Amino acid sequence: MTYVGKSFKALALDAHYDAIVIGSGMGGLSVSSVLAQKGKKVLLLEQHNIIGGCTHAYARKGYEWNIGLHYIGDMHSKSTMTHKLFDYVTQSGIDWQPMPEVYNRIYVAGKEYPFYQGAGAYAANLKEYFPQESAAIDEYMRLMQLAVSTSRKYFALKAMPSKLSEQLHDELAGPFMDYANKTTYEVLSSLTDNQELIAVICGNYGDYSLPPKRSAFAMHAMLVRHYMESAYYPSGGAASLAKSIVPIIEKAGGDVFYSAEVETILMDGEKAIGVKLKSGEEISASTVISNAGVNNTFAKLVPEASQHKTTLMDGLDQVEQAYCAVGLNIGFNKSAEELGLHGANIWAHPSNDLDGNVERHKRDFNAPFPWSFITFPSAKDPSWDERFEGKSTIEMFCATDFEHFKQWSGTPWKKRGEDYEALKQDIAQRMFAELYRYAPQLEGHVDYFEVSTPVTYQNFLRRDTGNFMGIEASPERFQQQWLRADTPIDGLYLTGQDVTTDGVISALMAGVITSSRILGEDIAGEIAKG
Repeated sequence: MTYVGKSFKALALDAHYDAIVIGSGMGGLSVSSVLAQKGKKVLLLEQHNIIGGCTHAYARKGYEWNIGLHYIGDMHSKSTMTHKLFDYVTQSGIDWQPMPEVYNRIYVAGKEYPFYQGAGAYAANLKEYFPQESAAIDEYMRLMQLAVSTSRKYFALKAMPSKLSEQLHDELAGPFMDYANKTTYEVLSSLTDNQELIAVICGNYGDYSLPPKRSAFAMHAMLVRHYMESAYYPSGGAASLAKSIVPIIEKAGGDVFYSAEVETILMDGEKAIGVKLKSGEEISASTVISNAGVNNTFAKLVPEASQHKTTLMDGLDQVEQAYCAVGLNIGFNKSAEELGLHGANIWAHPSNDLDGNVERHKRDFNAPFPWSFITFPSAKDPSWDERFEGKSTIEMFCATDFEHFKQWSGTPWKKRGEDYEALKQDIAQRMFAELYRYAPQLEGHVDYFEVSTPVTYQNFLRRDTGNFMGIEASPERFQQQWLRADTPIDGLYLTGQDVTTDGVISALMAGVITSSRILGEDIAGEIAKG
């Protein structure tokens, strides 16, 4: 595969940039694209050796796998806001392809619940599977739409100046907080006592990180609404995002470097004026934007001498990091058609007690993984056979808990010892057994596989607890008014999932919000009118 950006070389740096962006995930890519299109010279820095963060893809042994982009909703029309956002930041550089009619297959204790694309299909599917729950499903749909309709003003606050946002918070965010302050289970259990229905409704909760008794209902509603009418996949896979956006940055005079780890944010008094790299170079900029997550930004990148350090660190005590996962990337020397692979994602749960599944695995690593997610990129991507003729891949993830891997925290890649390697083999066996439940025809055809764990993500994504997403989408998270684009430090801004909420679309929107805050323009409004 072709990688974008350049390996860091100090000689290639300009003397000064309008903005330095730390981290090349979706939030960093989107804010960089918007600023570049507004005439700003941007320097995008990525500590990993591939641009894209959780939206990057990597190649090994003649195969390619995505890390964190597996499907996108709300792309059925160019007039949807999701479509307009992607078109804006990529300058219409992505060829979006619809997934199959059945895009998600939910399994609860082995029982299958397929979900179809199309207007009205979601509610119709639920009523087909649970005909006696029709009234509860109708009320659920009503509450979900109400929760989503209140979200725009809540997120608009994040693009406003801090003082104005504080003044208007109750007025604008109040209706949204009525739904954000309740857990998903609290709302659903008020409508029905059918635990199987609740489990199926929350069957893809891995898309937003928390099971029903811990997640905010508003988060659940936004996610479900996002996929209610459509599910799409980018031709060329997740790497197509960086391939489209990086040239936009470079065309505007900016630079994109990988293997460029930031050590600290440079300050002049209480103003951010640039960054210092771990390799020693100091780079100046009018604005510094961190897509490294609030924990990394406040705890590691903001200097100890900053008078705001204590306040910023206090905020971190109010939030928790999202879930961890083990991963299994698999390659086959046969095409998806030969293997009978289909494009629908699989979400599988050992029982309908979704929260109990999490707690049992937390206590005992040998208990079933709380959920399994299986996706088939080579069956979803129309460009796959041209790029990888006669081959196919599967990406699989299972939720886990960081405590099971804590003894290897901070250890170097490929040097974690025999016990760790043995554990990875055990994980592979368990995950393959789960895969063969739903695709038994694959047994005996594996050509290559590799396992990732939370310490893998800790190493490559620089996340202390190996979390796959950002801050967990709990009611407490939405109560934190300080999770916004600007910070108390002049010239320092945040972007990415922690500004909005978990997921690729949220990170994309965070880039737009941060751009709006920096430029003093309504970028979202401009995009909506386009």
